[in-house]
Amino acid sequence: MHTCNYLANKKLAKSEVKIKVVSKVVIIGCGWLGMQVAEVMCKSGFEVWGSTSNAERQQKLKAIGATPFQLADLNGNEPQAKQIIVGVQAVFIALPPSAFGVENYAKEVERITQCFEDLQQLIFCSSTSVYSENAVEVNEATPVQPETANAVAIVAAEQIILSAHVTSAYILRLGGLYGIGRNPAKYLQGREGVAAPLKPVNLIDGATIAQVVLQLIATEIDGGIYNVVNPQHPTRAAYYTAICNQLGLVSPTFVAEDKTQGKIVSAEKLLRTLNVQTPDLLP
Repeated sequence: MHTCNYLANKKLAKSEVKIKVVSKVVIIGCGWLGMQVAEVMCKSGFEVWGSTSNAERQQKLKAIGATPFQLADLNGNEPQAKQIIVGVQAVFIALPPSAFGVENYAKEVERITQCFEDLQQLIFCSSTSVYSENAVEVNEATPVQPETANAVAIVAAEQIILSAHVTSAYILRLGGLYGIGRNPAKYLQGREGVAAPLKPVNLIDGATIAQVVLQLIATEIDGGIYNVVNPQHPTRAAYYTAICNQLGLVSPTFVAEDKTQGKIVSAEKLLRTLNVQTPDLLP
């Protein structure tokens, strides 16, 4: 079984740090979401290390007070690997299957987790796509029914995370992402014949996700699976029409005869466990 070079030669001493005083966090994948989490963690006083191969994002990480690195450093650069690994109590993984390809995704997630010993917390970004599209309402106890290659790969990675030797492992099943620089309405503006106008939306904004991660890391909350979605579920027609009108975009037209229903992803467990404030979806 493959492990990173540094840990293959030396086991780190077990940390005595309690969850409530975690001070060093590693973010694997500083893309659109990872950068937002990194900024919130830096502003909250954590030591943050973030992985990215993008030169512009590396500079942005430095600008917010984080330390950039590349995933290759965990395997091919022992001094750098030691710097990254030592003293880490929490690791946040925000890499989609496209980062490695669906065939290799679970294996790469496992390789990453093996590079860290004695973690207090391991947080993995999953997706609500692991639930069947034909369900009416789903929660964390609903059996998964992945219907795409991406979703199958994510379910396999979830099992890797849940079996990892960490104090607390968290699976965050994220709804459709929106927020700064990312507005899903722009993809449908002006389109004709859009399907499934009655399907409810299951969305979540990046700022809320960052606050969820901060609360999980800063407090003693039980590990497990959490649906991270906005509790409001307007129909696709209502949501995209309203947002396009708000932005001055041409609204899409929907196939009125299409009565396709879709799932509602429950956020009840998340809202019961954490102090989460989500924005209104409709203006």
